[in-house]
Formats: sequence, C-alpha cells, structure tokens
Amino acid sequence: MARLEERLWVKGAYGHGKGDLLVVGWEFNLARGQQVEEEIERIEAALKRVNERSHGTCAGYGQAINPERLEALPYSALWMACARSGQADLVPWTDGEGTIGVT
Repeated sequence: MARLEERLWVKGAYGHGKGDLLVVGWEFNLARGQQVEEEIERIEAALKRVNERSHGTCAGYGQAINPERLEALPYSALWMACARSGQADLVPWTDGEGTIGVT
C-alpha cells in the first residue's frame, strides 16, 4: 500500500500528447489503492465478526452463509440470496450486543 501511495505523488499533465500515459498510470494506481483499502475494510469487518462470534451469519437476514462461499470469500457478510439481490454493497454492522444489520 505504501508503494502504491508513493506512485500517486507523480501525476502527468493533461493535454494532447503530454503525459497521457502518466495520467492513465496515475488513475490506475488511484483506483487500485481504493480497491485495496476497501478489501482491508472487509477483512477487518470479518475479523470483528469472528471475535463477536457472528462470522458465517448473514448480516442482512441472519441466515447461515454457505461454507463454500466463506471458503471462496472469507470476508463475506451476506449469504447468496442477499448478494444476488443487489445487497452486496451494503455495509454490515453490529451493535455489540448481538444485533446485526446492514446500512
């Protein structure tokens, strides 16, 4: 992540024929950095669910998440029905007292 952040300090100038490849590279690095940060957030949320003993339970409806899905996506907070219904972008939360939900 630190190496990626270093690369974001160099940005080419916009303009026809001037730095176009540098701009594309900068934008790619910016997007990749955002993806990495989002993945880290999902992993940290999954670790929190493990500590709260709610890992493996859908944050949307409380259904058990299929073990094969958890093997493929260990940080998954949603069972397949929720993920397929477009709720995959929802952020799971817990109040620390066992109540879980999504926002």
